[in-house]
Amino acid sequence: MARSPCTAATARSRQGPAWRGVRLPAVIALAVAFSVVQWPVYAAQSISWPPNAALIGGLCALSFAGNVILLAIYRSIRRFARQADAARESAADAMRSHRVWLAEAEEKASTAIAASQFQAAFLAHIAHELRMPLNAMLGFSEIIKDEMFGPVGTPRYKSYAQSLHQSAAQLLRSANNLLDLSRVDAGRLQIVDRAINLPAFLTQLEQSLSPALEPKQLTLALEIGDGLPALSADPRLLRSMLQSLLSNAIRFSSKRGKITLRAALDDAGRITLTVADAGAGIAPKDLAQAMQPFGQATDEGNRRHRGIGIGLPLTKAMIEVHGGSFELRSVQNQGTTVILRFPAERSTSAPQPVSPAQDTLTLGTTPDAALPEPAEANDRSAEPFRNAG
Repeated sequence: MARSPCTAATARSRQGPAWRGVRLPAVIALAVAFSVVQWPVYAAQSISWPPNAALIGGLCALSFAGNVILLAIYRSIRRFARQADAARESAADAMRSHRVWLAEAEEKASTAIAASQFQAAFLAHIAHELRMPLNAMLGFSEIIKDEMFGPVGTPRYKSYAQSLHQSAAQLLRSANNLLDLSRVDAGRLQIVDRAINLPAFLTQLEQSLSPALEPKQLTLALEIGDGLPALSADPRLLRSMLQSLLSNAIRFSSKRGKITLRAALDDAGRITLTVADAGAGIAPKDLAQAMQPFGQATDEGNRRHRGIGIGLPLTKAMIEVHGGSFELRSVQNQGTTVILRFPAERSTSAPQPVSPAQDTLTLGTTPDAALPEPAEANDRSAEPFRNAG
């Protein structure tokens, strides 16, 4: 099989010159012969005749020793040349391997980026398609449960409308979370800061979660520290973070359990929000998995209460957009505590009240041209019926 010029050159470099095959005995024999042949020259140069045998012998020995030294030098040079050839060959192999690895890494990175972009676009599209019918369901179920056009008749229908409204609200929150997750992946999650009065904000949030606490007879303890300043943050994102954490606490808490929502100011002047429960907790081996988008804990206690797995990573991304930090503490079968720390510069002294009309579901979202917000258009679908009476 024909070899390429590069392969042939490499083979020649490995073989080396032809004289590398010369062995030590042959070289010594040549050195001895060269020394013997030299003695007439030394003899002719001697002052007296007949030649001095001792002088000639000494000169021949000196010539032989010099040739041996030259031979040793030659062998050292040849050894160093072999080592240099081996080093060059090893460096060339390493360079070729590096080029192959770099090409494979670039290909994998391109594939991962394309997959991430496709996932973000897919999530945004699905969330958009979900929100349109969900807003209509919320509007019409609200009309029925509030009996805007008169009594429904059978009380059971009103109860069904309430359940439908709660289920649609939960699905809408999931759709909003998917949209926010796609914005995080695309680097387009923006915040609209407002000075928030935390006691009023958290009290309103506590009241909105009361229906979710009733099935398990859970208790939500709201603890607000003294002298708490206003928080400069995005109300929608703050509500989304706390709802995700409290929803997880409700889902994994045992019957008649206790959930704590605490707001305080630490020694560094940072506002900290803490959500703690005494539920199933997360095993140490599952903590890293729980912080990945769509990650799920593998233990049996958590598998019984599976969600879509974006609450914790999305909350972490949202607090980091605010310049804060996220801390997760969990002990299996003892509970979970999540601490959100806002930077000290977000503590303000001029709170702006959050309107009660901006409830859990209708609080506005950050505008985004690439990810349209159809909520307002769909909310108007029920307005003709609300105003008909």
